[in-house]
Amino acid sequence: MSKVWFCFTSAMLSKQPIEFYGWMARAPEETAKNILRSGGSVFCSQLQVPVDLLCRMVNAAENERPISIVREDNRKQIIINQPMADMLDTPPEVAIQRVMSRFWLPEDLAQLEQKLRENSQITWTYSAGLNERSWAILTTHFEIFEVEGTWYRQGTCLSTPKLVPIPPRAFAP
Repeated sequence: MSKVWFCFTSAMLSKQPIEFYGWMARAPEETAKNILRSGGSVFCSQLQVPVDLLCRMVNAAENERPISIVREDNRKQIIINQPMADMLDTPPEVAIQRVMSRFWLPEDLAQLEQKLRENSQITWTYSAGLNERSWAILTTHFEIFEVEGTWYRQGTCLSTPKLVPIPPRAFAP
C-alpha cells in the first residue's frame, strides 16, 4: 500500500511520523476541509497543512516515484513518500526534518533556485546527497508552487540514483 510520511506537532505530542495512505484520498475534498477546520490543525513539521498541500501529499502517497516537498523559506524537507524514504536510505522521521541545503553544493542549489525563478517547472540532472553517507547523480522533475502565501518545491525523482564519490565540500555546516 502506498504511503507518504509527514510529521505534526502539538503541545501534547512529540514529533512522530504519521503514515498517510493513498486510500485517504478517496474522501471528498469537503471532508478534508472539515478535518482541517476541526478542533485541532494538522501540522507538517512546523506548519499547518492547507488543503492544497494535503492534496499533494495524497498524490505523493499514490505515486511510485520518489517524491519530496521542501518548504522554500527554510529549505526544510517536510514531506516524503515511501519510495523517497527508501531511496534516501534514511528513516522518515529524520528525512522530514532535514534542511536540504546541507545536501547540495551551494552553487548547484543556487543554480536550481535560479532555474525555478525563470520557469516554475524543470527537469534537471544534478548531484546531491542522499544521506550523510552517500552522494549521487539524479534526474528530477522540480516544480515550485505557492499555497496560502508559502512557497514549496516538489521534486519527483525520475532516475535511479548513480552513486558517486562525496565531494570534499559536501555536508559543510
